[in-house]
Amino acid sequence: MVEFVKNHLEQLGASCEMCYPGIQTMDDGSKVPIAPILFGNLGNDKKKKTVCIYGHLDVQPASKVISNQIYL
Repeated sequence: MVEFVKNHLEQLGASCEMCYPGIQTMDDGSKVPIAPILFGNLGNDKKKKTVCIYGHLDVQPASKVISNQIYL
């Protein structure tokens, strides 16, 4: 998903950089990669304001809990 967004931003003229923050050790000792971070820059006019957009690109839908029952 991150590669898709990166490619789309680049098609719009943005320069992009992927950052891979590393590995996270879980409570059970297993190790999982931390999701990559995508930096994008569209334009570089110092006279214009900077806008930062922070969001998640690849998330699971939230669970719904009703009367102690979890609905996915």
